[in-house]
Amino acid sequence: MSLDINSYLNLVDAVIIIGVSLPTLYISTKIKLRPVRILFGLLAAFLVVHGLYHLTYFLGDYTNSDAVVFGYEILQPFSYVLLFGFAVYFAK
Repeated sequence: MSLDINSYLNLVDAVIIIGVSLPTLYISTKIKLRPVRILFGLLAAFLVVHGLYHLTYFLGDYTNSDAVVFGYEILQPFSYVLLFGFAVYFAK
């Protein structure tokens, strides 16, 4: 089994993105202003889902399974919907 550099970069991306989402989730629980708390919650949800997308992409390459399809067809579009929701809520 040999993985290319893109597979390892997906793993690194997943660790970084999910790592950044943890403080964002924590901050969203401590904020008192409801609109700002919702913004942080949407951003944290996007980061978690997008990090999981990168993780499933790596795991799919690592195990030669259909995890890549799950990440590409379900997690990636869902993360974009969350990002779009964040942008719409932020513009409001």
